[in-house]
Amino acid sequence: MQELVNRALVRSILARYPVGISALSSQVVVRHEKTPEVDEPGTHGSVVSAGDPTMAMAMRDAQWVDAFSYDCSREGPPPAA
Repeated sequence: MQELVNRALVRSILARYPVGISALSSQVVVRHEKTPEVDEPGTHGSVVSAGDPTMAMAMRDAQWVDAFSYDCSREGPPPAA
């Protein structure tokens, strides 16, 4: 599922800003969580890159994994743009 969300995010950004972005790489991480409602095994995620393949795009290290969190079962969607 995170792969589909990540691909849609990249497509949306590139469609919204068609000029000025040479390359884009998005890394989505799903954290391990076990609750009565959710049993998400292990931390895993996806990386989606688009644009000029010659551009060097280093992926962020684990320091960014817990920089923010979003729980779609407890929080509503972001406001419409």
